[in-house]
Amino acid sequence: MIRFLIMLPLLCFACGKPQEPSKLSRIIGENDLSPVVLDKENGPLVRAIGRMRIGCTVSHIGGGLGITAGHCFKSMHFEGIQKMKSCDFDRFRVVWGLVSGNEEPIPARCQEVIAFEYNKKRDYAIVRIDQVPEAFVELNFAVPEIGREISIYSHPQRRALEWSNICEVEKIYAHPREGLMAYRCDTEVGSSGAPIVNRFNQMIGIHVFYDDDIDRNGGLPLSMLPPLDIIL
Repeated sequence: MIRFLIMLPLLCFACGKPQEPSKLSRIIGENDLSPVVLDKENGPLVRAIGRMRIGCTVSHIGGGLGITAGHCFKSMHFEGIQKMKSCDFDRFRVVWGLVSGNEEPIPARCQEVIAFEYNKKRDYAIVRIDQVPEAFVELNFAVPEIGREISIYSHPQRRALEWSNICEVEKIYAHPREGLMAYRCDTEVGSSGAPIVNRFNQMIGIHVFYDDDIDRNGGLPLSMLPPLDIIL
């Protein structure tokens, strides 16, 4: 059994008004997305990243829990709900490890949403999934800094796993998106919820929006999640 300490949010369902970006993802300049090939170096990370049928990317964070973007579940009408909600629908099915060189991807079902928020400041969902890989993404809750190297692994347009190549955190927003970060890493529709990782392949944030005012993609740092210590 996997046991580790992580920081997870208090249950919050549809707190506040969504940010409603004009587009959720964008190629910035030339397309730097490239297919991921499974190897010994990246194996533990890429096996822990899944593609949701609805067109989002989800990461296994251990203990049968996945983390993705809250807007992936906005059609479920969470307003006013203060308890867990089933997500056992075909559109939320997951395939783990869908990457070139992996002959055994793992099909799974989303069981329930256990934490959710979709507003101008926070856009995330924590879900329980019935089948998960042994691998999980290591989380890093450090506050991101401008100039920090990052990259994104996602399923753009529902394709097999692709990598954005390396970019940098270019902006930390003030009000009303206070604390969110912007970057040039390429994404497409289907990259919503993807893990933003540092050079140690630790997840530091969730890709959630595109800002057409500055032509940059943007994400929610894990440091922005409301704190709750949970030992699994």
